[in-house]
Amino acid sequence: MIKILITAFDAFGGDAINAAQETVREVSVPAEDIELIRLELPTVFGRSAELLTQAMQTHRPDAVICVGQASGRAAVTVERVAVNIMDARIPDNAGCQPVDEPVDADGPAAYFSTLPIKQIAAAIHACGVEAEISNTAGTYVCNQLMYSGLHYAAVHDPQMQVGFIHVPNLAGAGGEAGAGQTAMDREKIVLALETAIEVTAENVRQNIRQQAEVIKEADIDALVAMLDHYTGEEGSRMKIDVVEGEGKVISRQYHHGRCDVGSPWAKGQAFDVLE
Repeated sequence: MIKILITAFDAFGGDAINAAQETVREVSVPAEDIELIRLELPTVFGRSAELLTQAMQTHRPDAVICVGQASGRAAVTVERVAVNIMDARIPDNAGCQPVDEPVDADGPAAYFSTLPIKQIAAAIHACGVEAEISNTAGTYVCNQLMYSGLHYAAVHDPQMQVGFIHVPNLAGAGGEAGAGQTAMDREKIVLALETAIEVTAENVRQNIRQQAEVIKEADIDALVAMLDHYTGEEGSRMKIDVVEGEGKVISRQYHHGRCDVGSPWAKGQAFDVLE
């Protein structure tokens, strides 16, 4: 199973609802091999990042997609980068309003998203939903969350993909009726998020296949090295326990015949089986 953690914030800034929270609740799992874990977060500096990293540690997802609302944006925007700064225009839901403070005093200046951002944006656009790449996640709680998630993955699990998607306000909700270009239908946002999940899952599948090929090559190299070692031994024999059937273990002895002319190795088999 491919495990994907998707997060959303609660309403903030005086809004009655948050488009991210509303639509993340409605997304369906687009494939049978995907386990979707939903996490709702408070729009609060520090606490949101703490809850996210706790969930990452607990669930160890293959990918993390954080979702937030960006009022005034007309398209679903896939974020490219998170910067190490908190500079809040308005207080968060706990009344905190950091100004020019780092997300992590010891962290790097920025992290790039590790999600396949261009593939996600292109796939969403292909579904008929306005989508584009964004080069700024702002300096509010959204950016802080993205940075914190990427920092945790970089330190603890570099294979984990992490990124952020901003969605427009919901059309007709929270006083946004008639906003036109600054709002989007609920169904379109849900479709965009489901598409992002599937594209991310496929990227994870591809990575797993590539890793399997690397492991396969490494196993072959290790086998050849082992056979070379046994060729130099006088006995040239090894005992291998083979599991067959319903957990039944059968012990067999093999002779390595890699260098023996006419041996099964020369016929495409690795070993001569000794009765």
